[in-house]
Amino acid sequence: MHKKAVFALAAVFLVIALVIPPALVIIQTNNTIYKYIVPFITPTQGSTNVTITVTSQQRDSFNMAIILAAIIEVIFIVLFVVTMWFGINHTHPDHKSREPK
Repeated sequence: MHKKAVFALAAVFLVIALVIPPALVIIQTNNTIYKYIVPFITPTQGSTNVTITVTSQQRDSFNMAIILAAIIEVIFIVLFVVTMWFGINHTHPDHKSREPK
């Protein structure tokens, strides 16, 4: 594989590591919050004390989303680092023959 392709693959790993984990946590949070929002209904005037209770099952689901996001983050950062290292240190067999002796 040529260096450009290796660096492009490393960039893909970096983008996945930076985008997917926060998106997972945001989606999980929104799934929990949207259960309490009823369309076209607003709280009565002067009612600023809106309490949203989160059940233990929802909290466990949110914690699992954070753990899954952290695992995905670590895996793709490691893949990014390994791919960058390979791209920087990779010598193609054709390139060895052109090195000065």
